[in-house]
Amino acid sequence: MTVTDQPLSLDRYVDALVRPDPRAAKAVVEGLVDDGQAVRSIYLDVLGPALVEIGRRWQQATISVAHEHLATATTKAVMARLAPLVGSTEAQVRGRTIVLACSPGELHGVGLRMVADFLEGDGWSVLELGADTPTSDLLSIVASQQPDAVGLSTALSSHLDEARDAVAALSTLDPRPFVIVGGAAYAGDAALAASLGADGFAADAGMTSALLRDRFGG
Repeated sequence: MTVTDQPLSLDRYVDALVRPDPRAAKAVVEGLVDDGQAVRSIYLDVLGPALVEIGRRWQQATISVAHEHLATATTKAVMARLAPLVGSTEAQVRGRTIVLACSPGELHGVGLRMVADFLEGDGWSVLELGADTPTSDLLSIVASQQPDAVGLSTALSSHLDEARDAVAALSTLDPRPFVIVGGAAYAGDAALAASLGADGFAADAGMTSALLRDRFGG
């Protein structure tokens, strides 16, 4: 698929989600795979942007919360099929562990799963805690497992205070993990992430993979 084809594929996927026609949505992605499109590109150029668009339409009340939930479930099913194909062609990161979680109150966990798929493809051992992870529970597993890094995802700006508290709590641990934050709540603002005390910021799964490669090698 050429660069100029990417918006068309995104539009077709979104249209299928909105109709809703899960079978057609899955067929769009299967067609991209059959055409040789890189799986990571499908995540970054189709699946991620599609969910952003679905969220925008839900906020504008042009689709219902049921449509939003179905779009999320369909995309998670697509990702489950794609995950085994996400392996990196670059050098693998060996012997490294990362804990991934959504900040307290944050219920949007698909972006976090995308990050998990990319990092597993890079060779990381990934402990994914999922949505709405209480800070106390996050600290407990990080203290017991002593991962090299922690990734904290926040989709809604209303949960940034909780993210700040979680980052502050993680900074009290010894050894202290490398803390990376991301999600739509930051609107691409790395300075905002730094103001929360994070060691790094990544806007998507691809940037997370690249940032951790720079930090830990591979």
